[in-house]
Amino acid sequence: MNHALPPDLKCWVEAQVRRGEYASEQEVVEAALRSLQSEEADVVDRLIDDSFVAYCAQEADVGLGIDEVRDAASVISGSMAEFIIEEDRADRF
Repeated sequence: MNHALPPDLKCWVEAQVRRGEYASEQEVVEAALRSLQSEEADVVDRLIDDSFVAYCAQEADVGLGIDEVRDAASVISGSMAEFIIEEDRADRF
């Protein structure tokens, strides 16, 4: 893969190599891309975790029993819960 960089980025990459931070221009670009990849993964992980925690806190109801949860989940058409419950009922009868 061979890409041209805008002049400002090209100068920055060359400066990193001149200062001895990296052995080659390719190493600079690889390090920058890995950093970006890691940063994006961290952001996504934080968003998912925060959303999940907020959802659980909002939806938590310790007063519900397993039968109520099964009943509520079984009416969601096409859900995995519906499939599992139907299989369980078929096995029992």
